[in-house]
Formats: sequence, C-alpha cells, structure tokens
Amino acid sequence: MVLGLKSDLASPLNAAGNLRNKFAHQLDTTLNQEMAKNLVATLPPRFKARFQAVLSEALASPALKALLEARLSAHLFDLLKGEARTLAEARMDVIVFFLGLFEELAHERHRFAFEKIQRMQATAAKGATIA
Repeated sequence: MVLGLKSDLASPLNAAGNLRNKFAHQLDTTLNQEMAKNLVATLPPRFKARFQAVLSEALASPALKALLEARLSAHLFDLLKGEARTLAEARMDVIVFFLGLFEELAHERHRFAFEKIQRMQATAAKGATIA
C-alpha cells in the first residue's frame, strides 16, 4: 500500500497472506468452503462482480471448465456430490480469487509504469524548455 496500490486491494492481499501463513505454519491445514468464502468476502464490490462473472464463464465454457476440473483434480465436476462437490467448489473459488487478484495487481503495475513514464516525459520536457 505504501507504494501506491489502490487501498481496496489491502483486504484481499491480507487475506491471501493469511491463507498462505495458515498453510505454511499449520501443516495439517486443508482447504475448505469457509476459507474460500472468507477470501471472497474480502473482495471490494467491483471485484465481486468480476469474480462472479469469471466463475459463471468458467462453468459455462467446456474448455475452461475442463481445464479447471483438471487443476482441481475433480472429474465430471457436475456429477460431484456432498463433500467432494463442496471441496471442488471451494478450490474453484480460491483459484478464481487469485486469478482476479493477480490480474488487478498486473493492472496496478502497468498503471505505475505508465505514471512513471509520464513523470519522466514531463521532467524531460521541463529540462528542454530550460535549456
């Protein structure tokens, strides 16, 4: 945040760090639906809409759905029931959460680079005017 990231990224970044710490320091930790819901709950409103859109698109796209099923180690996702279905949904939520967070961080990095280029150009133009 000190570097100028949008303040609404603080909560999702902290949640991601907390999840990482849980897995790093408690070796018996397993992903569950509550963890996934807690991550998603940290998303600001503009991200939540994007999160739902990506999740819906993933479930509607046969190719993307197959890729996610392979990543989730869940075959025939629609046929899963009970605890297996709950775990697969939690994993999918976490994957989409991190994809969205990484996408937003990439946008922020591009914004920083663009602003730096603008400052450099302004400084160069100011130097040319003085000379």
